[in-house]
Amino acid sequence: MATTGSLISLDDVYHARERIGDRLHRTPLLRSATLSDQVGADLRFKAELFQRTGSFKPRGVLNKLATLTDEEKRRSRRETTPKQSPMPRRPKG
Repeated sequence: MATTGSLISLDDVYHARERIGDRLHRTPLLRSATLSDQVGADLRFKAELFQRTGSFKPRGVLNKLATLTDEEKRRSRRETTPKQSPMPRRPKG
């Protein structure tokens, strides 16, 4: 798996699809005729707005969670456990 700051390979993309593909909606690739004509190539855009969240974010999050080591999972649980209520409390009285 590629590390932060490095380029990902096509194999990284295929492996991510294998890990998370069954958890998300398949979204279409939409062709832009205008941009394709302007650059002289067939340009298509992934329509992630059709995900339930309306964004690309679930793919990255699910893939990252699927590749965490046991130590990263333990550390993550420890860091995300609330120590205090995030809501301010009303004064008594």
